[in-house]
Amino acid sequence: MASRLFSRQEVNEVFEDINPRTLRSWLDMGLVEWTSEKWDRRGANRLYSIDGLYQISIVRELASLSIPLLSIRTIIKEYFASTVISEKMEHILGIAKRPDNDLTFSLAEPNKVVEMLTILSGHKRGPMRPSPENTAWVSPGMGNALPPPIIIVVNLPALKYRVDDAVKGESGA
Repeated sequence: MASRLFSRQEVNEVFEDINPRTLRSWLDMGLVEWTSEKWDRRGANRLYSIDGLYQISIVRELASLSIPLLSIRTIIKEYFASTVISEKMEHILGIAKRPDNDLTFSLAEPNKVVEMLTILSGHKRGPMRPSPENTAWVSPGMGNALPPPIIIVVNLPALKYRVDDAVKGESGA
């Protein structure tokens, strides 16, 4: 499956919720990378590897969490470009959003998530606890200091599973 390339039409079928214009803007911004081009009389057709599909999935997830596109580009360039993304899809991505909208992010193996969350929260004491909405993990307040950051955890193995399942469904149809 790693060597298979996917056409724009196949990508649109896997990610039905992403408008093709949105995908094109992500390409233009450098958020998503294509693997090769195939030319015909209508122009260039971009082809995507499975890593490209994982990249699209990550960008979609982060955009749905209202992470600014420039921050998404930084995350993609730091963690998911110029390396094999498939290897990193077994990790957990953590993002700390501070009150001044400054973002800090980290990638950790699943067994290192607590340490990652502790570092991202900026606290070295006190246990992490889920917020009432269970959407973020925060650590206890620090008196008169700024409020703790909101911690966003992205389960990359779940994103990988969704993409793999969709691709399997497309090839079986």
